[in-house]
Amino acid sequence: MFHPRNILITAGVLLLLVGGWFSWRNAHPALSDSERITANLEELRTAIENRNSRQISNYLAEDFSWNGQNKSEMQSAMNGAFLQSRDVTANITGLDVAVNGETATATGKYSFAYKPTPRASSEVSVGDFKLQLIKRDGNWLILKAEGGPSISP
Repeated sequence: MFHPRNILITAGVLLLLVGGWFSWRNAHPALSDSERITANLEELRTAIENRNSRQISNYLAEDFSWNGQNKSEMQSAMNGAFLQSRDVTANITGLDVAVNGETATATGKYSFAYKPTPRASSEVSVGDFKLQLIKRDGNWLILKAEGGPSISP
């Protein structure tokens, strides 16, 4: 049998938890589409530095294309390249995101560096990029990428 005091304590704790969640949610509103894309690109940058091709692929649409490579070819190339590379760094600067309904464009400059072997000096690639994104099932995915050299396995 439940004691009235225990019921009041449980109800009070539940009210505090629900109130806390609503307060947190009010102070942390959902990101705008532009902010979400920017956050995704930062997560993508981190995945590149961690050499995590599976996580990178999560940001690519099934019909993705870049320099003649589709998503599957891109993932295979990344797997091979990441096995050989060390000390990977990636940066994005001058990011500009333009959202138009369920599509978006992101442009900016990238820099990418890695060591092909532990004792080699870093190889660096720097340039401009343009991404075409599409919103599918509430997620922003990269549909097409332009800029930078192709990845070879």
